[in-house]
Amino acid sequence: MIDAYDISILIMTLFLSVVLIYMGVFFFRFQQKRKFSFLQEFPYELTTAIPVKMYPIYLGVGGLFSLGYMSMGFFLFPYPSVAMNLLLLISWALTGMLLFLMFIIDMKEIKVHLLLDTLLFALSVLNYLLLATLMLITPYGNYPMPLIIIGYVLSLFPLAVALNPKLKSWAKMDEQLDSQMAVVYVRPKAFVLAYSEWLLFLSNILFLILAFIVQAI
Repeated sequence: MIDAYDISILIMTLFLSVVLIYMGVFFFRFQQKRKFSFLQEFPYELTTAIPVKMYPIYLGVGGLFSLGYMSMGFFLFPYPSVAMNLLLLISWALTGMLLFLMFIIDMKEIKVHLLLDTLLFALSVLNYLLLATLMLITPYGNYPMPLIIIGYVLSLFPLAVALNPKLKSWAKMDEQLDSQMAVVYVRPKAFVLAYSEWLLFLSNILFLILAFIVQAI
């Protein structure tokens, strides 16, 4: 069962996720003189728009979001085995850290950034599968079958994002002519890797809400 502490952690984590994005979007628009596009631009590009004086505050918001996300995984419900307990907690904690790093590591560290994305794709699917399976097999609670099915179905969300065939050529740019009639390369209006990262972020927010519902039963 949930208590005031669980509710406050969920509200704080969701609130911090909104603040993290809103601050970045606000300063991005101020710096770039245009709106931020969630279809074209990466989460880390919000961080690069933060003024130097505000950067420690922004990192603090991101760090607290990550800690709040990770803390929701502890004592969720009685686990049927120590091994499954540790597996979900490790996966959950890594996801929380990677979500934060997604806002920090830019494309100058392209190999690290792509490794981060790969791990986040895998962990996002794994978290849903573990949560649904634990609901199914735990002897300590009687979880509604529709909720278990929802857990398995939602695992298809990050899986579909990861299996998008367009990701194989994610770096492909559009060609345009500049004022000098020279060919320049620009991002397409829908840049697949960028919007995939935002979809993963959304997927993990949904996972957090699902986990809270599980805890409430």
